[in-house]
Amino acid sequence: MEQLELFELEAAKPDATPMEKHARNYLETLRGQGLIQAHHELRCAMIVELSRAVGEGLAQGKKTIATTNLAKQLNDMLADMPQPLAQGNKTLDALAITLENLSHAAFQQVMTNAQQ
Repeated sequence: MEQLELFELEAAKPDATPMEKHARNYLETLRGQGLIQAHHELRCAMIVELSRAVGEGLAQGKKTIATTNLAKQLNDMLADMPQPLAQGNKTLDALAITLENLSHAAFQQVMTNAQQ
């Protein structure tokens, strides 16, 4: 299977909300730890867009159903992302990476079998 090249998210605009800035920092932490792979890229872009929308919704000073729904979607997407590595514990770091890779490989195998 061909490995897709990872792309950089566009830089935050000067008026980015704190929510968007925190989401970008979180994703960059994951990227810096080597946890973001090609199959995560679309999700990363969606997390940035959702965090921007949630931040703008919260900045208006009142909670709306739309903002609440977007916040839930953002939370769900973040929960499905790889977790940051346990800094300083090489055994746990290696285990986390191995489990992530095995989980992805198992998912790909299930999807391939389902399509046959």
